[in-house]
Amino acid sequence: MSKVIRIERSVGSLYVIDASSSAEISTEYPFMIPKRHCLAKSALAVDELWYLTRHLRAWSSCFDDEVDAARFEEASREHNVLLCAYAHLSEQWFLRHAGMFGAHYIAYDKSRADHSVSVVRVLHSAQEDAYSQENAIAFCRTARSVRKVPLLCVVGTNGTCTVLEHDRSPR
Repeated sequence: MSKVIRIERSVGSLYVIDASSSAEISTEYPFMIPKRHCLAKSALAVDELWYLTRHLRAWSSCFDDEVDAARFEEASREHNVLLCAYAHLSEQWFLRHAGMFGAHYIAYDKSRADHSVSVVRVLHSAQEDAYSQENAIAFCRTARSVRKVPLLCVVGTNGTCTVLEHDRSPR
């Protein structure tokens, strides 16, 4: 029988979870419950909630509000590329959101989880040509300026992921 994540409400793109769900998740996945609090509560992003409930099937979700449940289903469809990338990348790294780096995720090596090693930008293969050389250069420069290895995760139309890695030695 799977464990239950109780979602109290949504706040923007985050899903506020109850304290017992937060405690259980943080025990098994300490990187899932980052320091983002909505009125002193823990919250999961769409990709994190999807990963636990749909990809791993380790938990089931229980929404207090049907509107939030419908919003989650809609967000899951809209963010399908990010969800595929999150599931693929989570096999090798612990992930956190990294909007402050102009990236989708910041990756922590599972063997040394105290320090991040890479920043990840996710692209859909259909958009790959639209990602300009200037954007790629800016992304790589930003990553290297904070001593991280820039990674591009390209998600194909069939959901397969290809990770492109820049030079491994940040300066």
